[in-house]
Amino acid sequence: MNKTIIRKEIYEKRRKLNKIFVETNSKNIFINLCKTKVFDFKNILVYSDFKNEVQTGDIIKSLLENKKNVFLPICNIETNTFTTEQICDVEFDAQLNFYGIKEPIKKENSNQTIDCAIIPGIAFDLNGNRIGFGKGYYDKFFEKNQSVYKIGLCYEFQIVDCIAVQEHDF
Repeated sequence: MNKTIIRKEIYEKRRKLNKIFVETNSKNIFINLCKTKVFDFKNILVYSDFKNEVQTGDIIKSLLENKKNVFLPICNIETNTFTTEQICDVEFDAQLNFYGIKEPIKKENSNQTIDCAIIPGIAFDLNGNRIGFGKGYYDKFFEKNQSVYKIGLCYEFQIVDCIAVQEHDF
């Protein structure tokens, strides 16, 4: 199956999820995430969930409680890139971007070196390949930040056997 078909089918499944499924599975994924080496890192990029993605509120709260520097992306829709902004509280000053994603309001140039990135996706395979929405935001970020440890969050149905990768994919 090609990326377009996988993206469409799995996104449609995720779109139809009910609130209880999202909340319950997000809590279980958070518990599993805590068993990884995520807390070994200092500067951690986290996404702001939307459209039934794995929720990140508990993750952000836990990272902040553990004295980690937490960063969220701020999208530039003209270049399909993002910068990062550090947040110091779960209730950060925010606005909705063009896509409807909650972003921190840019305050200063906080593009520090990110050690670890917790990333969303439409689908992942067992080799660590990912399908996003197709704009390349994360690919462009990882092209410039290749040493970042990556953790993709998804529900079990979002894991597929194989994703065909292209040269620009990370």
